[in-house]
Amino acid sequence: DPYSETPETTNFAYTMREIEVEGQGTLKLWAELTSIEGRESTMYYSDSVPTAMTLDLQSRLTKIADLMQDRLGLTGNKMPDLYLLGSTTEYDQVKRYIGGNPGWEAGFYRRPCPQCSKDRPGLYLRVSVFGSRANLHKALTHEYAHALVGQATDGKGEVLAAWVNEGLADWTEYEIVLPADNPQDFAASRYRQSDRVRSAAMSGRLFALPNLESRHSWNGRSGAQVDLQYAQAYMAMRYLIETYGAEAAVNLVKDKARGYAWSLAMKPLGVGYGQLESDFVAWLKSEEPSDAPYERGEAHYDEGEYNEAITEYSAAIDLNPHRDWYFTSRGWAYQRLDQHESALQDANQAIQIDPGETTGYNLRAWAFYGLGRYEEAIADFSRAIELNPHKYYYRGRGEAYDRLAQYEQALADFGRAIRIDPNYASAYAWRASTHGELGNDSQEIGPAKGVLPR
Repeated sequence: DPYSETPETTNFAYTMREIEVEGQGTLKLWAELTSIEGRESTMYYSDSVPTAMTLDLQSRLTKIADLMQDRLGLTGNKMPDLYLLGSTTEYDQVKRYIGGNPGWEAGFYRRPCPQCSKDRPGLYLRVSVFGSRANLHKALTHEYAHALVGQATDGKGEVLAAWVNEGLADWTEYEIVLPADNPQDFAASRYRQSDRVRSAAMSGRLFALPNLESRHSWNGRSGAQVDLQYAQAYMAMRYLIETYGAEAAVNLVKDKARGYAWSLAMKPLGVGYGQLESDFVAWLKSEEPSDAPYERGEAHYDEGEYNEAITEYSAAIDLNPHRDWYFTSRGWAYQRLDQHESALQDANQAIQIDPGETTGYNLRAWAFYGLGRYEEAIADFSRAIELNPHKYYYRGRGEAYDRLAQYEQALADFGRAIRIDPNYASAYAWRASTHGELGNDSQEIGPAKGVLPR
């Protein structure tokens, strides 16, 4: 997170065989880079960047270019060179060498500057800050969109209103998804941006669009204002494209780059700039928040209307498929209907989204339990306990041990649950029942077995 005061370093792996690359050279921009001559552009990368990553991104860039032409009708006259820097130090060195000031950003597009003493146009990425392949791919797409706009406007992309230029780049980043991508990674960013801007519209915190035109003002903002201005630019461009079509939005970009006033550039759309802004805000407010179906699902669940709850949870998932708790909530509704296979599928999905959250393992354990797969249930309860030693998970594992007639282990887990909460009646009930299985006298009384903790 480039805005964080406590940045973290994350490693992500590329699986590769031995790679043989021809036409390699070196380049010194204070930092020393290796170069690979591609068919359409040159790639430069520092020693800490794997060759496999470089080749992967070069291949992806070609595919992004094809999709941009299909989706927006934009095509460039030359594929930009690609510069990949593996550390902040290398990134800052290269940026200073070409005449820029290091900042918080993780990448940028450098336009051609023949009159500059160190003219090195291309896409520059500081790959160490992304943390995942999906984030790296989104950043590459974003910066390529800037390059494409620059080429489509004869190098005048930088004179565009900031929200127009950044909005189109962000729209591209979230909407240009390749078949090999995991769509959930991209949906996560898309829905976060949507919810952020809708919330700002409801509370009156949106920027006026004219306040998002100046590049100087854009670069001068910090913290939450940076998040909001990027999100608002994306949603404004998304509104333009969804309302008037991609061709109209691209023509607006080109007309503004030619220096047209807003009144002239907006004429083909049939609305003025002020009306566009009013319509955009009204659209934001009329759009249903992505969590509204989820809240309706919760209300149905609380009333015991599990089929209705599943319908609403499913609608929430369609709108926002990156939230693990949407899947666990629907999974519990399936559990209540004894549809354990469906619950198992939702638990798997929740765990894939957030493998560090206990609720997915708890749900999957109970789904296995309902299917009679008690050993697998024990494994998932154990995983949940490792993450959070909650009384529910000990009691659940105890029940699974009881079903396997492993009574001593069951008693131990019920005992652990009771030590965590001495008033946990269900654990007493199960412990009493297990003592009965062993022929032990017990006076421990509690509610009936089988209460599912959600």
